[in-house]
Amino acid sequence: MGLMRSTAKWNGNSQVLLNDGRGHETICDLPSAENIGPTALELSVMSYAGCIVTIFKIIAEKRRITFESLEVEVVADKPDGSKTIESIEFITKVKSDADQDKLEKVLELTCLTCPVGVLFKQAGVEPVYQLVKV
Repeated sequence: MGLMRSTAKWNGNSQVLLNDGRGHETICDLPSAENIGPTALELSVMSYAGCIVTIFKIIAEKRRITFESLEVEVVADKPDGSKTIESIEFITKVKSDADQDKLEKVLELTCLTCPVGVLFKQAGVEPVYQLVKV
């Protein structure tokens, strides 16, 4: 991927317009403000969930594992008084004919590969993962 670029522009009140330099924009906000968008920290949690789905799909395809649906639920905890997230848990729900152990191997490889997950781990937040076959 190489270099990534982003801009953040104050949009009034506590709103910030984010741009990825490739034509995609989103707004982040504070929950106590107008609540137009997620907070920057919530965006990081959303990015992690999105990364898990994306990388899971890629690894499953490489292993010739098909699925009908894939959903990741995330619970991240930032206790009162804490500066950032201290724990994060994922429940990955997969509807597939593949064996549970094959799906769990895909999730294991996904967790090792996900670049957003690597950032969280380097920050000292060790994720907990669970796979549920639906």
